[in-house]
Amino acid sequence: MKIVVIGSNSFSGQDFIDLALDNSINIVGVSRSDEKPDYLCKYKENNNIKLFKFVKCDINKNFEDLKKIISKENPEYVINFASQSEVAMSWEFPWQWYQTNTVGLSRLIKELTNINIKKYIHISTCEVYGTCRSEVNESTPVNPTTPYAASKASGETIVKMYSQEFGLPINIIRSTNVYGAYQQLFKIIPKSIIYPKLNRRISVHGGGIAKKSYIHIRDVSHCTLDILLKGTTGEIYNISPVNSISILELIEKIFKQTGKDMTSYVEFTKERKGQDKDYRLDSSKARKQFNWKSKICLENGIDDVIKWIDNNWLQIKNTSLEYNHIE
Repeated sequence: MKIVVIGSNSFSGQDFIDLALDNSINIVGVSRSDEKPDYLCKYKENNNIKLFKFVKCDINKNFEDLKKIISKENPEYVINFASQSEVAMSWEFPWQWYQTNTVGLSRLIKELTNINIKKYIHISTCEVYGTCRSEVNESTPVNPTTPYAASKASGETIVKMYSQEFGLPINIIRSTNVYGAYQQLFKIIPKSIIYPKLNRRISVHGGGIAKKSYIHIRDVSHCTLDILLKGTTGEIYNISPVNSISILELIEKIFKQTGKDMTSYVEFTKERKGQDKDYRLDSSKARKQFNWKSKICLENGIDDVIKWIDNNWLQIKNTSLEYNHIE
């Protein structure tokens, strides 16, 4: 079996690749940037790394090259993690988010209708739902509240349209907030561990009252592989833990596990535009169909991130902790 993984440098992409290699699956990873160093890329430690090939290619700037890669490799499956994904920055450059998440995607989907693949897996986001005032399932109408979420909802529409009209076999995945070792350092969980070690303060938007459902990336990767191999063609699947937690409660938990005094390192700032107040996803479809459940509790997952940061501190402390925007 061979899978082309677009967006292989993404946090979710690199973890899915590691799991796929564990299952002796051949992987061709495609990303617009150079492959990440070992301390930021889990699959590089995999015993089956010989089954992996990396190709640098930008879905927007080098689309003809991407077509050639897919044609040459002739994969059974294509899974797309590529996305402009930072919510706050999407307000500044909304056209760039649409370029990748909708326009570039539409070119890819059109091309996939011309070749024979078993399935295309599209990685979307829970943010297409907007604020969840009650638990939502896959049939809940989307209600995006940020340019990022709107671009992802538009992308979903393109995927579903081509599936319906041209018979492209697809699944769409909407996951809640992922975390784990190897995540981008500017994300809230690694940031809350790293900043106190550097004697820096963490800015918490809106008092930290917004609630999120944090799920360990390996739990998501397991469900993603189930969907790829066993998912009902055409279906959308939510992936989510049972419980949600406020940002402030999450930070308090992290500081308790690291033994740091939170009051010395946290400052509160105004809420960011379009911040959804709560995400509550019903993932019973995936739980029932695949007998799947999230197995890594938040406390153990945070411990995993703490150990990863401590073990790689010499490299991490000299790595940029800011989001680096690439057009």
